[in-house]
Amino acid sequence: MNLAAVVREGLMLAALVLAPVVAAAAAASVGVGWLAGRFGLRDPSVVIISRAIAVVLALIVAGEWMSERLVTSSRALWSRLGEVE
Repeated sequence: MNLAAVVREGLMLAALVLAPVVAAAAAASVGVGWLAGRFGLRDPSVVIISRAIAVVLALIVAGEWMSERLVTSSRALWSRLGEVE
């Protein structure tokens, strides 16, 4: 196993673990932005607060899965550390 493969695996894991949080923030931004435009709200704090709430909820819902993936990957990497070229 070479260093490039380890880095690629780490980046893929980071993207996979962050995907639920990014998706929740994007969905909240689009949904609340659409509603704000529909009702004529111009206050940006509405979108920011809804995005923060969506991120916290995503972390609550997917946090255990995220930490499990990170721990499993870290253990696998540490066990194969001697094989890295």
